[in-house]
Amino acid sequence: MFCRNCGHTIEESHRVCPHCQKSVNADNADGAATTESALAATDGLAAAVAAIRFAATPTTEPEPAAAVVTTEPESAAVAAIEPVTTPTDEPFAVAAADVSVAPAAQQARTTAASPSLPQAPTYMPPAAFTSPTYEPASASAPAAKPPRNKFLIPVICVVAVLLIAGGVAVGILVGSQQQAQPSTNGQVVEQEASQNEESSNTREDEEKEAPEVAVEETPKVRLDPGELDAIISNSGAPGNLGVAVFDLTDGQTYLSANAQNQYQASALIDIPIYYTLHKERLAGNLSFSDTITFRHSVSGRGVLTAAQDGEQMNISSLLDTMFRYSDNNATNTLIDYLGLDKINRVCNESGYTSVQLERPIVLGETTRDNYLSAFDLAAMLNEVYADESDRRFLESHFFLDDSLARRGLGAAVSSSDMFMNLNGFTTDKYNEVAIVARPTGGSTQGLYIVAFLGTQGEWERSADVAKTLGDYVYASLGR
Repeated sequence: MFCRNCGHTIEESHRVCPHCQKSVNADNADGAATTESALAATDGLAAAVAAIRFAATPTTEPEPAAAVVTTEPESAAVAAIEPVTTPTDEPFAVAAADVSVAPAAQQARTTAASPSLPQAPTYMPPAAFTSPTYEPASASAPAAKPPRNKFLIPVICVVAVLLIAGGVAVGILVGSQQQAQPSTNGQVVEQEASQNEESSNTREDEEKEAPEVAVEETPKVRLDPGELDAIISNSGAPGNLGVAVFDLTDGQTYLSANAQNQYQASALIDIPIYYTLHKERLAGNLSFSDTITFRHSVSGRGVLTAAQDGEQMNISSLLDTMFRYSDNNATNTLIDYLGLDKINRVCNESGYTSVQLERPIVLGETTRDNYLSAFDLAAMLNEVYADESDRRFLESHFFLDDSLARRGLGAAVSSSDMFMNLNGFTTDKYNEVAIVARPTGGSTQGLYIVAFLGTQGEWERSADVAKTLGDYVYASLGR
């Protein structure tokens, strides 16, 4: 058994403890169970002391050496901690319960462990640890609760310091960038310009690669029909004028009130002749290089003479003379080659029903004449000009080479544009047809075709009306 005073093992027969010399009785002796209970209570006490010390010591500073209690008697630590009272709903409740172990058991274990040690001095808490003063709670007011988490304040402080440091660092970085910006401003502008150019090029490439979608739009009318009508009405004899305009850029057509009426053709019968040769060539019945016999039959406009009668000339050279000089004998030679009936039939079967040739130039009965309309005149010329081969031929040969070439429709046409025309006149009439085109690199862009047939008693008067009309058409379609 054990002595209750010093905790040493003694024999059951002893009545006095050989160690502490105190009387041994039933109250002083106790079994192993009592001693083990005291040891367990003492272990709990040590754990409680360590937990309280850890909670009370700041995490950022090392624990002072004076706070180590392993060298001091546990009874003294218990005496220092016993005043701490914690409500039962707080984490410290367990520690408080462990502190209230029996003093006798604690003393018994201490004495048994150190039988030869002198009386332990009174325990004084280290400077880093101050025991809280215990004041009994009032019956009417509950005891004040300590802070729930003693780590919260240090954590908040650390976070605040980090935020402040981060803000300062960001401010310094932004300031340095702003100071460096003026020196690199040119480079930035160049980089932005380069990026914009690359973006523009990318968009252009995407637009080029994107499939084109055909959008049907209402054709724009660039020629005012009212203005043309006013020019014809103010001519003094509007019933004796036929006008047709074909806009070659957008396909628009203007026709005067009498555009499809028949008028005396004079020298403009050269257009039905050329149209017939065009159709025969396409059919394979002839070539412009074929030769035929020239016949000189009349006097008048032209350069071919009677001395050349009977010569073999190719069709191309006769056409050139017919257009360039409005040569009457070249015209009549081609009529003889084709025949009036074929010319009328080919033109009529192609839809140009106003064409009616009754005799060669200046020859035949005076009661007969040659007729066509302004519309058919412009339409036939438009058809042959659309053929690539005939287009090249006309741009090389369809020119008047005399002083009256620009008397009417071509007076306002710029010399930089191509003016191809043919006119014919007698004492009481003036007729003209023209193609206006614009050279574009190695080719030409047709602008418009205009046909004018007028009979107003004097050819000069009709030519003046043709000039006014030509000036307006060129200002509208040729600029």
